[in-house]
Amino acid sequence: WSRDLGRHRKRWDAIFGTVQEVARCKSGPWPAQVGASIFSGGDVLHIDESVQELLNAGSRASLPSRQHGFARPASFEEIMWNTMGQDRQGVCWELVGRTRDRKLAAWENREMLLSRVDRLLGAASPDAVALVLDQRNADIAYDDLVQRGRGQETPSCPAFVLIFVGDGEQRGVDIEGLSRLVVERFVSRLGARRVAKVSLGATSFTAQEIAAFLS
Repeated sequence: WSRDLGRHRKRWDAIFGTVQEVARCKSGPWPAQVGASIFSGGDVLHIDESVQELLNAGSRASLPSRQHGFARPASFEEIMWNTMGQDRQGVCWELVGRTRDRKLAAWENREMLLSRVDRLLGAASPDAVALVLDQRNADIAYDDLVQRGRGQETPSCPAFVLIFVGDGEQRGVDIEGLSRLVVERFVSRLGARRVAKVSLGATSFTAQEIAAFLS
């Protein structure tokens, strides 16, 4: 992980900005019943609603002039960065060690990522649904999906929203191929009728813009 800019780095700003938009925690609390899991290489960061107490404590410590306020974006980022590798309330890290053979690193990270996706799905409710933001292989446009849902009863069930960061080939990893494997696992677990691949239109969006739009 690095805060330095660079195409081939695990850029903290790109990942963190997306999580921030998902949670909408810039000016308020982490929303109830919302979690975020960030998969990068073989590493995973899981955050759930109970993280708010950690954020509150960090905010009061770093910003004593605010009375019981929620963490500002910079404070939230610092707290997450400083807990790297340490499980805290609402925060769980799964990190892999360095691979000795660099030629095998991409393959090993892919297999680790997929195994952790399997573990996540293994604990998921079979009633869950998944929305996959996929510009290239979409089944339906987002606006059309919204129109189809108008007037329909809204079921109470867990929902996954999958946003893939990256494009093309990066460090020997086929991003599109990897995203297909991940989606296949969701289809296998939940069923094809409970997984929708959705396009937001012809415009290309960053993961952070997509998360902001959906939030």
